[in-house]
Amino acid sequence: MSEATPPPNPPNPLERRRRVEYAPMAIPFTGSAGKPLLFLAIIAACGGASAYMYFVQHMPLTDMRVIGPAMGGLWFVLRLFMTLTPRT
Repeated sequence: MSEATPPPNPPNPLERRRRVEYAPMAIPFTGSAGKPLLFLAIIAACGGASAYMYFVQHMPLTDMRVIGPAMGGLWFVLRLFMTLTPRT
């Protein structure tokens, strides 16, 4: 007869398990590479909204529905400029 191997010991619940290494996920529009892309998308959306209100809806340039998105677009142009220029 061959010798039977004993069954393996059950895992000890008090034994500390090794943690899995943390690997951060790559989320789009984050970090230094995604910030200019996000600002460009916001600038395009604000400019498009302002142009739509002026050219399609025939609102005057002094209407807040034209000025508001245009000012938002200019704000994000400034933010994009501040992001892309080196800090001194």
